[in-house]
Amino acid sequence: MIKFLILRKKNYIDRKKNNPKELYITNWKSSPYSCLKARIYIELSSIFAYLFQFTSITPNQISLMYCFSGVIAGLLLVSNWSDAFTTEFQYNNKSTDTGQSSPIGSNTANFNIENAFGMQDIYLGVDVYRSANDLETENETFKIKGTYTTGIHEITAGYSDDTFDIYNVFIAFQDGAYTFASYDDFLNKKASRYSASNSRVGTEIGGAAAFDYGFESVFIQDEISVSDKLTVTLGLRYDDVSGSEPPKNSGFKDTYGFENYGLDKGSS
Repeated sequence: MIKFLILRKKNYIDRKKNNPKELYITNWKSSPYSCLKARIYIELSSIFAYLFQFTSITPNQISLMYCFSGVIAGLLLVSNWSDAFTTEFQYNNKSTDTGQSSPIGSNTANFNIENAFGMQDIYLGVDVYRSANDLETENETFKIKGTYTTGIHEITAGYSDDTFDIYNVFIAFQDGAYTFASYDDFLNKKASRYSASNSRVGTEIGGAAAFDYGFESVFIQDEISVSDKLTVTLGLRYDDVSGSEPPKNSGFKDTYGFENYGLDKGSS
């Protein structure tokens, strides 16, 4: 029986080790929404893993439950409470990963052997443009609205929330590229050229655009059927846009007098 605090600690360590893109789970300031969501996921999974120890549920059954929950990524519920009143509840979650992962994995250099076996060039290892090349997006949508009809009026009110998590990275030659003038040089580990590039902090996450943003709306409108030929629509709507602030550049402010993330927040 594993104690809860030990299991929880291991869950945090494994998440950071196996997925460096989730380093924001410790940084509330740079990405509060992503940090909160990641921590909720880790906390809940730790609780479930601890409680499952007291049941007869097998790991295979847990996998089936996880697959089933993954299928239910969208829900639309329309309810007709009466001839005059209708409500609509909608939830969608979509994740897309368009990475360029090499079949042999990452953290492997590219090797170019020249003039070997009658060929001008032979390439081994990870393609130089796939060493750090990934685009992941997650979109979560929640919407609820109600429509009430009375006389010539059709009144609609509701609330919607759209959030987006983005992770985008491209660093060519991150794992390095070696060039060998001959096959014998390759066997003797004698490279004629070596090239590599990386982010300023030396990590993939340091060169990535990792951010989140969202759109939140509250609305009410009245569609008035004045006649068969005239319909008048009146309404109010409030929209709020939120998201992660980009990294600050002190040199930019010193030069131009305001922060690099906008005049509205950086004016001096």
